[in-house]
Amino acid sequence: SRQVIERVDAWIRAHAVQSISLDELRAVAGVSARTLQEACLAHWGQTPIELVASRRLEIARSLLSSGRAPTVTAAALHSGFSHLGRFSVVYKRAFGESPSDTLARTAATRS
Repeated sequence: SRQVIERVDAWIRAHAVQSISLDELRAVAGVSARTLQEACLAHWGQTPIELVASRRLEIARSLLSSGRAPTVTAAALHSGFSHLGRFSVVYKRAFGESPSDTLARTAATRS
């Protein structure tokens, strides 16, 4: 089960920009959809699709807070989000600040 979790997590991180389906994750894990769901819920408390969104948010936050993304749009697109308005909403829910606030703070500390 640990190997399944590690394999899925690594694959998600490597393919975050692409569209990712539950069937792809199941195939990567080499288990049934139900087994994958149970493993993800047991390990992370998230469904596989929620895990994909979480990893994408982590990537976006890293890009914004490191200055590697010049704009919120660039960070969102590079981390696999295609709907920018939705990205801002889920980002703020996850981190308590808007992505533009993260970017502004990063720019201010670099000045």
